[in-house]
Amino acid sequence: MRPKRSSIDQIEAEDRRGETRRRVLKHARVVFNGRVSTIDVTVRDISMGGCRIRLHHALRLPSTFMVVFPSGGVERPAILMWQNGREAGVKFADDDPPEAFSRMLPG
Repeated sequence: MRPKRSSIDQIEAEDRRGETRRRVLKHARVVFNGRVSTIDVTVRDISMGGCRIRLHHALRLPSTFMVVFPSGGVERPAILMWQNGREAGVKFADDDPPEAFSRMLPG
């Protein structure tokens, strides 16, 4: 069993991120290995700079990959920052996200 994160841990993680993430439940795909391999995931929270994803199965993610958002027609290159079981933190690796991505963000 994984220990629960305290509110202090949450605040420190947000400080390191530099952006507040918004809670969502969005379907996405992790695409890697020359676009041959894909993993379905659920995006749990998101910001312009990254997201937290939940894998449907316990698999080890590669260090770099694309996150594809089929509903918005958006792809973003990503770097794996951490993984704990089926949860993972992702940093988007592009400096200029597509405009369509901004429209996908809640609020």
